[in-house]
Amino acid sequence: MQHLFLISFTALFVLGCLNKNPMGGSATHLTQDNLEVNFTIKDANNKQKTDFLFGEDVWFEFTITNQADTVQNYLIDGGSLTTFELYSGDSLVGASDEGPRTIPNMLLMQIMAGQSISYKISWLANRFHQILKPGDYTVKARPRIQLASGDSLQEMSLAFQLNCPDNAACAGLTPVVIGEIPPPADIQKDVFALNGATLLQDTLSLNISYSGGCQQHDFTLFASQFMETAPVQVNVYLRHDANNDLCEAYPTEEALFDLQPLANAWRQRYGNSGAIILNIFKYYSDVPAEKISLEYKF
Repeated sequence: MQHLFLISFTALFVLGCLNKNPMGGSATHLTQDNLEVNFTIKDANNKQKTDFLFGEDVWFEFTITNQADTVQNYLIDGGSLTTFELYSGDSLVGASDEGPRTIPNMLLMQIMAGQSISYKISWLANRFHQILKPGDYTVKARPRIQLASGDSLQEMSLAFQLNCPDNAACAGLTPVVIGEIPPPADIQKDVFALNGATLLQDTLSLNISYSGGCQQHDFTLFASQFMETAPVQVNVYLRHDANNDLCEAYPTEEALFDLQPLANAWRQRYGNSGAIILNIFKYYSDVPAEKISLEYKF
């Protein structure tokens, strides 16, 4: 789950008063039914923050707390509490519920007095998403519930700017995603062949083949939490997005990734220099199996 965001924002609810906390990365609203609604941007360590580094996964959390002394009833379409939509200017970049959807099934639910319900997801948890490029973004929370009183919660929005630090990642390398990554079963998307892997200082080069040839293909690299061995190990998973390329050529390319976020996380935990065993898994349909292992020294 970590790159440099500066977040300023506005938030709007039509049901009552709005509190904004520009330094905390969150917006809070109290409805007429005494439901406290909170929309927050966090990092992989569950910390509200306004500064991220390029390549870091960003987490969105939407929470409703019943501040009343009575049970609150609400209707939901069987999905998540809200849909998070990310915009660059007026253009939709993506949404938290992209991909196959089930048929809506309206359910009557309850929030007990003093209790909360919450929905939290990261941008890269969705296999259709790629690492965000530097630029200005707005994320909107569009609630999918209707209160028993008949009121519908209106959208809230947080605007942020993603800046690029002065390192190799902004010179054409894609940084590895670290921290609380999606489960391995949720990472894979489109088939690829991992032919080989090499290291040159902080750059990991993966030789990859795939079916296509008519669209740009995107690759995202995920690294697991450290495994306490000697030396430390991490499992590394590659996500391939063919962008609906239906062509049948079979190109081969070198995909380059910046490993400095991984080295920096190691230094924060263990010291100034060391080594990590990278277990780089090949494509899998269900459970990771075949892998290439390299020792990354820094």
